[in-house]
Formats: sequence, C-alpha cells, structure tokens
Amino acid sequence: MDLSLFQFDYRLTWAAFFMNADRVIYGRYGTRADHKSQRGAPESAQNVSLDGMKKALEAALDLHKNYPANKEMLAGNIGPAPKYKAPEEFPSLAKKFKATIEPNGRGCIHCHTVNSAQAKFNPKDDRWLFPYPMPETIGLALDRKERAKIKSVLANSQAEKDGFRAGDELLTLRGQPLLSIADVQWVLHNAKDSGILDAVVLRDGAKVDLRLQLQAGWRKLK
Repeated sequence: MDLSLFQFDYRLTWAAFFMNADRVIYGRYGTRADHKSQRGAPESAQNVSLDGMKKALEAALDLHKNYPANKEMLAGNIGPAPKYKAPEEFPSLAKKFKATIEPNGRGCIHCHTVNSAQAKFNPKDDRWLFPYPMPETIGLALDRKERAKIKSVLANSQAEKDGFRAGDELLTLRGQPLLSIADVQWVLHNAKDSGILDAVVLRDGAKVDLRLQLQAGWRKLK
C-alpha cells in the first residue's frame, strides 16, 4: 500500500477514498464509534450511514465537476511524505511481513498494524498517540446522515467559545472542503498541537467565517 497516498485512520476495518485518475483525493469516508477511546475503539454505525455516504459521494462529484480548477484547494488532502512509503518498510514490521502474501498466509498486514508501527516510530508524537481525533474532541458532534453538519455543540467547549452553533454546516476547515466526518478528522489529525484553524460554515443560507482556537493539549481532551 502506498502510504504517501492512502493516509487515513488505520484503526478502521473499512474506509473509502473519493479520488480521481490523477490521484487527487476529493475526500474520505469512514470513522469510529465515538471519541471516548483514542486508542483503537472499533467503528460502528453510530457515525456512518448510507445517507451520509450518499451525500459525501454527491459532494465528491461536485468537486470533480470543477476539477482541475479546484486542484489547489484539494492539495491538503494528501499529507507530508512519510518516512516509509509502504507498511513493510517499517522496522517493526519488516521482520514479520513481506511485500507478498506467502502460502501460509504470512505477509498480510492489517491496517491497525500500520497505526501501531507509526506509534512505535513516533513515540513522542501526540498525532500517533491520539490519531484522527473525533470532532467531539473540540466540542462538535456531527450528524451522521449529513456531510459535516453540526448536530450539537458541547457546552463550554472551545467550539462553543469560538462561535460554532448547532445547525451549522461545515464547508471548509483550514481551507479544505469537507465531505464527511472523516474529512474533519483528517484536518484535525494534521493540525498543530496549538494554533488556529480557519473555518467556513453555512448558517441560515449564508456563509460565515469562523476561527477555531486549538489550545495546547487539545488532542487529549475527552
């Protein structure tokens, strides 16, 4: 697997990419059950739905209609080049797995194994200790039947302090278009340990610019 291209929450059993023939990613779909366990909680139907995936697919088609004029804004859907370009290149996996599957079944690297290898290689990097934070980490609960629509805002959360409201539809975060909860997680995963994320929401038919302030240690919030 090309880790320079297929970057997602490796703890998942299933994930989908919306991508064109130029290897440009429009968005992702697939997430976990909740935000309470940052270390491998299994995903469930709690945050995915056929309605939500249908709307994500429609949004991907809309982006495709405007391609390549929108190519620049889609660049952020691929992160920095990884140290190792394939799972079997990680030192912790190289001794156990090969690039091909052997007759006895060895060689099949599971996605969650990739995440473990990342954590071992980056033991002091909170991105891999708390990868792909759920939106609830910053105070946002999203509607699983919509693209990235806010269902509720946690009281006294950073999101509430920064002006986000229930009913807001997140259009972009850090300039990236959002097709699903997984896209929000992607932006949060690649965000710094502190700083500001610019956001655009659709509120009562009008676009509103907001700024989300990430406080130091925000990834560890539950």
